Amino acid sequence: MSRIDLQQALLAIIALLSGIFVYLFVRPPASVYFVAGFLQPLNITFAPGFWFAEQLPSFLHTYAFILLTYVVVGIKSQKALYASITLWLFLELLFELGQMPSVAVILVSLTPEWFSSFSVLELIDGFFINGTYDALDVLAILLAALAAWWTVRAGRPREDYQDEH
Repeated sequence: MSRIDLQQALLAIIALLSGIFVYLFVRPPASVYFVAGFLQPLNITFAPGFWFAEQLPSFLHTYAFILLTYVVVGIKSQKALYASITLWLFLELLFELGQMPSVAVILVSLTPEWFSSFSVLELIDGFFINGTYDALDVLAILLAALAAWWTVRAGRPREDYQDEH
């Protein structure tokens, strides 16, 4: 793994840990499956005017997983970068748009029966039905994809992309 890969992986891990911090200490415990009944929030509030605070987890999660996927796959090309971005945009937007009531009903009807055999997968229906769609989360996801693209492109020499000219 190159020095750039390590730096980008470290950025991704810091982003994930920051998102976990928000879930553990800022969000109400009942709203997070693994936290409910385990921790009490610190009730940290963000400065007035920091409108993006609620969207931080969406941004950080998307950003981190794009970077981690790109680094772990190990193929340093524009196609690999765009594939990583596309994969995570699709998944993140599916889960966000899936919280819209009209979409949630469709997705729940498509959930396979065998999901109920796995403790985490059985929660997907509840996530869609009880979740709250937020257009600002969609914006955060899109901005995270752009930030991840910029992070990779800014950190890599042009030679890494010679095969695609």
